[in-house]
Amino acid sequence: MLESNFYAWRVTGNEVYLERARSAVASFNNYLSTKTGFVGIDDVDNRNSNKVDETKTFWFGEVLKYL
Repeated sequence: MLESNFYAWRVTGNEVYLERARSAVASFNNYLSTKTGFVGIDDVDNRNSNKVDETKTFWFGEVLKYL
């Protein structure tokens, strides 16, 4: 998702794609953050989903690099 928004913004210059990235960061902070970093969740469709006690390597290499 973030990669697509990054490329769409680079091609079009339309700031709606930057707003989508800001919204994603807000969701990361709201639903995935812990005292020591970010974690996964079991069900992305459930706001009260259980957190998974691990951070996948792609979080840094394929998600955050586009922010």
